Amino acid sequence: MSTLARLVKEEMEQLGQLPEGTRLFTMDATSMYTNIDTDHGLHILEQFFEMNRDKLPAGFPTKLILEAVKIVMRFNVFEFDGTIIKQLTGTAMGTPMACTYSMIYYAYHEISTLLHKYKRHLLYYKRFIDDGCGLWNDLDDPSAWDSFRKDVNDFGKLRWEVEERSREVNFLDLTITINDSNRTETRTYQKPMNLYLYLHHASAHPPGVLKGMIYGCMRRYYLQNSRRSDFLMMIRLLRDRLVARGHNRALLNDMMVEAAQKIEFGQHNQIQEEIDSNERTFLHVQYHPNGISRRQLRKAFDDTCNMFTGTEAAIKQVTVAFSRPPNLKDKLTSAKLREVAGKEVSIFQP
Repeated sequence: MSTLARLVKEEMEQLGQLPEGTRLFTMDATSMYTNIDTDHGLHILEQFFEMNRDKLPAGFPTKLILEAVKIVMRFNVFEFDGTIIKQLTGTAMGTPMACTYSMIYYAYHEISTLLHKYKRHLLYYKRFIDDGCGLWNDLDDPSAWDSFRKDVNDFGKLRWEVEERSREVNFLDLTITINDSNRTETRTYQKPMNLYLYLHHASAHPPGVLKGMIYGCMRRYYLQNSRRSDFLMMIRLLRDRLVARGHNRALLNDMMVEAAQKIEFGQHNQIQEEIDSNERTFLHVQYHPNGISRRQLRKAFDDTCNMFTGTEAAIKQVTVAFSRPPNLKDKLTSAKLREVAGKEVSIFQP
């Protein structure tokens, strides 16, 4: 999602100064997966392939794919509380193809109707599964907006909530604003209910996990925020939230300065020398705060395996891959429901 948010930011900024009267809007699908009628969805998928026939590779197995999708959509079976259930309608939940199927389904309507019919008014449009965002200008047709909102919902059973146009919207993890110069700018958006449960300082994770998390968050903030002041504010918030989780403020400051230098000087774009898979090995070890360190493991490896230098068995790089040990979450949070005696799903009849 963060990659798409970055793309939206860059594409909107490339539009430059927007025509007077341009406003932002967002749209959100109502229960998208369950509201895609199976018969209609399969028909639209076939139409989509036909629409893009000239763009498909030679010999593309269209009929085979359509038949496979039909099987998945019409015979989706899952287990709930010891009962085997067959899904009768809607997108086959939990299947690898569900997201792609739903994206293509509504993309057909966008391509064949919305983007074509409202090309004059839609200065920009982007959708991620069930969330859409765009730039709209009425131009000389004030009634076009109401017509657009009606056409958005004129497709099968799927319905969308199209928010009223404004100068500022939240889309994905961005707050997008049209400023006083009629240009778009963005800043990081975080949901009000976010608990910011970052790793606690007493958690038995390798030290590199904290450093990598800080770098990843800071780089995302750097790419998301148009104004440097917003970027710095997000860094300060990240530090304060980590301090609240028990981490040392001075240590965090050092890590953040190091991450900022890498981000702003572009060191994250450096490409490491590729190493042939036969010349690299991984050591998988369960991590413990008082256990053997990466340095000790590498030294033991070098002392043992130097004898192979210059032979076909030589290994140029060893990577120590720590895995986490079992924790309280594994014991206290179960992903499997417990059946209540006398109230099992299997005893209820439709």
